[in-house]
Amino acid sequence: MNFILGSQSPYRKKLLQRAGFSFVTASPLVDEEKLKHEGPQQPEELTRFLALKKAESLIEKYPDSWIVGCDQAAVIGKTFLNKPKTRERAIEQLTRLSGKWHYLLTSMALVKAGEIPTVMTDITKIKMRPLTRPDIETYVDIDKPFDCAGSYKIEKSGITLISDLRTKDPTAIEGLSVVALTSFFVRQGFPLAEIIKID
Repeated sequence: MNFILGSQSPYRKKLLQRAGFSFVTASPLVDEEKLKHEGPQQPEELTRFLALKKAESLIEKYPDSWIVGCDQAAVIGKTFLNKPKTRERAIEQLTRLSGKWHYLLTSMALVKAGEIPTVMTDITKIKMRPLTRPDIETYVDIDKPFDCAGSYKIEKSGITLISDLRTKDPTAIEGLSVVALTSFFVRQGFPLAEIIKID
């Protein structure tokens, strides 16, 4: 069984490869920034909306395949922590997170022509240790998390910044819930031997 990962995220790709999935990647045919303004502004609902729109944009191109669309947001209070893109912005975000709880919302939509869409969201609660400016600068220079919401890579040295983490699925932190994805395909009747590659 092959499915379409509607994302060009290298993190999601590596995550699925590590788990043994057989899949093809494709770029969603959407204007994500425009959709962010058109969609719901409540954080969880917005990630679900974006994940679904990304997946649905590829149905016409891949009518016989299951398509997975994803979206993720880091949120503190009512504020989105977008990808920082620069060193200074990453330092600012981590300074704001120092010693505090925040949420990582990871939504995933699964669609196929003729099927009812399924949308799932994993909510991870994370507390950062109190971080000094030198701590933050050292971390940012090591991981360079400029393309990561919240400015940390939990699968790398970012894990050292955290004092508490509560989640149902640690893979969701990397951008896609492998537990939920596998469970979905099993419910569709696919045996594990078809879901993952056996060398």
